[in-house]
Amino acid sequence: WDALVKKLISIRFLETYHALRCADGGMIGQYEHTVWISPSGPEVLTIE
Repeated sequence: WDALVKKLISIRFLETYHALRCADGGMIGQYEHTVWISPSGPEVLTIE
């Protein structure tokens, strides 16, 4: 996986970001979903 992720970053398919922090120094959690828009409507692909 490590090599694959590095390759995807090198071709700019993935982007890395610094960890987010609250003003008090605590960590922030962030989640995103991949959505496919089909002729029948949107479908969230990243929810099991």
